[in-house]
Amino acid sequence: MKEYISGWEALNIPNEKGLVADWHPLCFLSNKDNVKKYKYNEILGNKGIKKRFIPMLNRDEYVASFARAIADLVYMKEFTGLKNCVRDYLDDEDEKELFGYLKSINFNKEVDDFIKYELTKLYFADKALF
Repeated sequence: MKEYISGWEALNIPNEKGLVADWHPLCFLSNKDNVKKYKYNEILGNKGIKKRFIPMLNRDEYVASFARAIADLVYMKEFTGLKNCVRDYLDDEDEKELFGYLKSINFNKEVDDFIKYELTKLYFADKALF
């Protein structure tokens, strides 16, 4: 797998539980033949990506989980619109998944600050271990 749907596009596709994180599918998925794709990321690999049938596209695609989609946005430094995303979009399981991804890509102050403000409890619990 070289490309997959992630970022805001993946946040607008219902997950396996039938939930949608964002609410703008017409903005991100209206052109079914030109949905933005993300390239393989060596740090995160294939984690959080599954091949699924996407009804609104009427085809199978590799799609990132909500946590992976947010991690990809952070990795690409596309922070705009992500304030309070953990509280708004993720359950506890997804939150832990995102924390693991972000720890892997925590290579600058922006990422560290994002973890600190969006995943505060996990951030400080992790710091207390050291």
